[in-house]
This record gives sequence, structure tokens and C-alpha cells, in this order.
Amino acid sequence: MYMKDSFLLYYELHDDRCEDAEPLNFDSLIGVFDGMGGAGSIQFEDLEGKNRTNAYIASRIVRDSTLAFYKDNLAKLLSAFINPDEQNKIIEELIESILKDLKQFADKTKLGDGIRVKSRMIQLLPTTMAVAIIVDKKETIDVMCLWAGDSRCYILTPEKGLQQLTVDDLRLRNDAMENIVEDSPMSNYVHLPLVGDDMNPHFTINCKVYRDIPAPCIVFAATDGCFGYVGSPMEFEYLILESIKDAKENYLEIKNLGGILKEKLIALPTADDASLAGIIFRNEISFVEFYEKFNTRYKIMFSEYIEKIHLENSNKDKIRTLMENKRSIEEKLEMYRRSKSEEFNEMISGRLRLILENRQKLPKAYRAIEPISTLYDELSEEIKDEGELELSKKFKINYANLKKSFALKTDRNKLSQIRELSTSCEHIDEMCRTHGNDIFHTFLNIVESIDSKKILSNYLVWDCDIEIRFIRNVYREIEEREIEISEIERELNHFSEKSFSINSLWESYKNDYELELCREK
Repeated sequence: MYMKDSFLLYYELHDDRCEDAEPLNFDSLIGVFDGMGGAGSIQFEDLEGKNRTNAYIASRIVRDSTLAFYKDNLAKLLSAFINPDEQNKIIEELIESILKDLKQFADKTKLGDGIRVKSRMIQLLPTTMAVAIIVDKKETIDVMCLWAGDSRCYILTPEKGLQQLTVDDLRLRNDAMENIVEDSPMSNYVHLPLVGDDMNPHFTINCKVYRDIPAPCIVFAATDGCFGYVGSPMEFEYLILESIKDAKENYLEIKNLGGILKEKLIALPTADDASLAGIIFRNEISFVEFYEKFNTRYKIMFSEYIEKIHLENSNKDKIRTLMENKRSIEEKLEMYRRSKSEEFNEMISGRLRLILENRQKLPKAYRAIEPISTLYDELSEEIKDEGELELSKKFKINYANLKKSFALKTDRNKLSQIRELSTSCEHIDEMCRTHGNDIFHTFLNIVESIDSKKILSNYLVWDCDIEIRFIRNVYREIEEREIEISEIERELNHFSEKSFSINSLWESYKNDYELELCREK
């Protein structure tokens, strides 16, 4: 007979509203039951006058029903270990017993009255279950797993590490790693058929027997609140191994393992209740010897998996911080560009207003409008609006007429062209305000030239020292920010090159983690 120790973990996310039933640990029976808050979210007043969800009540009814069935049918259950033909029969009887208890409660509370089938997402008294029945043999143990939903049974050994004994009932064919990333809806779970359904069970209870498992080992059942918020199955195993190590180092009894593990799970960003029930089989060895065997596995897990995962998570944190810094600088730079663009555009508009104020002096107006016309031609390539394109054509016509008027030397024509010129300047002013950012970027490109003052003067016939100083200061500021961004991008490349996919570790780990049953799904 093995030396065995039991341990439990029970965590209520919200006091007195925990939809996990208290974990089951009786004799060689362990089990967990997780009421499904989504499908069982309908509330009602229970027999004690308290408002409860379907999920809250379901997990507790099925827990008590399973325990009663175990006590009343232990001989049949043990027979099913030996005779596989008995397994289907015992499952049918267990389902019938659970349905009877669920219906009895629903009838007492009139729970299903007035509820009709509207959505398959809503069910009466829905819950998962994962139960393990363990048989001690002289040198090994046998384990029968019964489950429905995504609660799981596991075994942990020093040689193989953590192994999943059950297969989640999921609509998607996710493995344990994939389901952490993308939580799939369940395809099967315990529930009571709604009014309007027939009373044939719309769920099944899966069964699998594992034989001749050597000790020392830990067999346990857990709801998804235990493993669903850990980064990977490797990290879940490591938490358990680390809890064993902490128990040894703090001189705690092994039965405190559940409490130690609970504190570690609470430290994670969990958003669910959690329950776990386990039995430790030591095969007549002391706890110190038990610890030494699992400590070897602890060291292997750290060096082959956890250390690499910590490094990858650290790289991801650094990459995330760098990306945030880069985004912040880029946003500030864009705001700076926009504000300086508006400021520079106002300078150009001011110059245009001077042209309008001096429109009677045609030679000055002519010299001023010509370079702006050249700039406007360049910008018009970016203009898509038909109305703005029409203005562009009109300006070119006015400009051509203006040159003709100088050649004719006719005062009447000159007065007419002055009016046209005034209108064109107003259009140019409007275009500068509409496309100021494009204008500003054009001048920023100019200032990169060695002889920027000369080139800029080709665009602005007036004394442009003020504009040149302004643009150069802006350019220098932008250049400094762009250097910062380039440095961040260099660091991002560095950490990205060191990065790797945790999925590659999972591919190696799951060779032992996934038993044959898991690969048959």
C-alpha cells in the first residue's frame, strides 16, 4: 500500500459567488466541478432564499450526486477498471443519476418554468466535471478518469513531468497551448435539458482508464481557473514543482501543497474561480526522498523551458516598452510637424497678403507671383479634388494673361489683370491653408540642399532669411527625433533577433505531456 497524502485548492474570485463547487476528495475519489457562468447565467432564488446562478447550483448538485454515486456503486466502478465492457454501463447509470438529481432540484424550485429553448448558449444547470478514481496496487496505481467539459485530470511524475489524462470537450480542435491563447467554446458539458427538449441527455461523460502508473506520482483534477491563466502548460507544471520545493524549504507538510499553489495562482492575472483536488502517492518513501526525486525534474524544467520562457518574456517586455516609446515620439513628432506646418503656412499667407496690398505695383506683384506659381504647379500633382484642379487651371490662364498684358502695355488690360491677379492670390492663399502640410514638406526637402538659401530664394523672391532660419530649426528638431526613432528601431531589431516562439518549446514538451488519448482527438 502506498503512503498517500491529499491536498486541496479552492479559490473564490468573489466571496459567496464561486461557481466552482468545493473540490471533492473522498477515499480514492477526487473531483472538480466548474459551473458555467455564461451558459448558466440565469439567476433565481434558491431553497435558502439567496439569489444564485444556475452555474453556482449546478456544480454543487453534480458534486454531491457524483459522491453519492461513488459510495453506492463502488463495486461496479472497481469492476469497470477490470472489464471495459462495464464502463459504458456505469457511465449511463452515472448520467441517469446526475440528471435525476438536477431535475429534482429544478422541480422543487420551478427553475425551468417559463423558459423555452431560444438559444443553445443558455442551458439549465450547466457545469463541467473531472473526476479521478484511483486504485492502489502493490507496486503501481490505476486511474479511471470521468469528465465532461474543459476541467482536467492530470498526473505528475519525476520521469515524464506533467501529463494530461483527459481531452477537453471543445468545438475547436485546440491543444492545451492553443486553448490558452484562444479559449474555445465547449462542445460537451453536464446540464439539464430545457423545457421543449426531450429528456434524453444532451451530454456524455467521457471515460478513460490508465494502468500501472509507478509511484512516486501526483494525481489531481483541476478546473480551468488553475491552468487557463498560466502562460503555458510548461509554466503550470513548474508552479506545481516550485510549490513542492517551497513546502520542503519552509518545513511544511506536503498536505499544504494546495495552499502554496493557491498563493502562486492568485499572484497571476486570473479572472476566474479555481479548484483542485489531488492525491500524492509516495510508495513508502519519506517526504525528503519524494522531494529529491521531483527536484531533479524541477531543475530540468527550469533549464530547458522556464529560463528560456523568462528570457523571452523579458524580451517581449523590452520590445513592448520600446514600441511604446517609439509610438510616443512619432506622435509628438507628427504634432510638431503639424503645428510648424501651420505656422509656416501662416508665413506664406502673410507674404501673399503683402502681394495683395501692393497689387497696384504690377512689376513687384509679377515677380512675387511667378515662383509661387511654380510651387503651386508642383503641388497640383497631389491635388485630386476637381474643384481645386479647376482653380489651378484658372491660375495658369491668369498668369499667362498677366504676362501678355505686360507686353501690350495697355492700362485697361493691366487693370483687368490686376483684378484677376487679386482673385488668383486669394485662391493661392486658400490652397496654402488647405495644403499647408504639403507646402511645408516641400520646403523641408529644399533645406536639405547645401545651397538651400539660393534654392529657397527661387521660390520666394522676397528676403527669405526668416523662413530659412525657421525651416532649418524645424529640420534640426525633426532630425534629432528621427535619430531617436532610428536608435529605438536598432534596439528593436536586436531584441527581435534574440526572440523565439514559445510554441517551439511546446512542440518539444508536448511529446510527454500529451498521452495517446490526447493525440487521438
